[in-house]
Amino acid sequence: MSDPRWSVWSKLSGDEKIARVYDVLLDRGELTPTEIAEQLQLPRTTLYPAFEWLKQRHLVKTIERGRETRYIASSPETWRMVVEEQRVEAEGRARAIELQLPGWISAYESAHKPRVRAFQGEDGLRALRQEVFEVGGEVWEYFAVDEALKSQAKIEEVKRVQYTSGFSRGRSLFVIESESDAPPFFDRRTWEVRSLPKDQAPFSGSLVLLSDRAYLLASQAECMGLVIESKDVVGLLKSLYARAWNQATPWTPPPNWGIEKTRREVG
Repeated sequence: MSDPRWSVWSKLSGDEKIARVYDVLLDRGELTPTEIAEQLQLPRTTLYPAFEWLKQRHLVKTIERGRETRYIASSPETWRMVVEEQRVEAEGRARAIELQLPGWISAYESAHKPRVRAFQGEDGLRALRQEVFEVGGEVWEYFAVDEALKSQAKIEEVKRVQYTSGFSRGRSLFVIESESDAPPFFDRRTWEVRSLPKDQAPFSGSLVLLSDRAYLLASQAECMGLVIESKDVVGLLKSLYARAWNQATPWTPPPNWGIEKTRREVG
């Protein structure tokens, strides 16, 4: 079954009522709004936007007969003007898109590509800790307990422990060489803590994961690391973290763990 004659006009106007009003007028000649509504079996008030659209594009004319306004269809060739008008408008929109497209692509890439920042030195480490605390949420950390880490942990140690106290929930997973070894003191009251033997995870450095960013700290005398802002990257790292977490065992701190002075100052 072929489409009705007015289907092309409907596509050009974007409104079936417009097309059907023109179709009726083309067949019937002069009609009043009431007569058009009766022909289409539609409420007259719903057709006035269609009348206006057709008038603006010279597809219908109005004739005043006494108190009546009657509509009459213009030649179908007038639709060529509609098509040309739409072509010009489309070309204008296409030019506007081309002008704006570089900015849109840049915004898209910024949102979908990881943003990577580097930090270095003690000031960089302090800024990293402050940022992690301000971003907040659940924190997952993974680190190797070695001399480099212990040295870094002593930088503004009291404030570092205070930061760990500020998180409502966290996971701490660390690698130790022996059961007698222990990480630098941190407030573990709201943290789940597990450990792995070094032979199962022979690495150095630290990893901190938040909801949308990852912090990687190299195991060197001078603090160096990267911040990666990307939910996709964090999702990948968390899946790897979960595998290590499931292989680890709950950790209980040894007697007199940490620094008594630190504990007293933190409260």
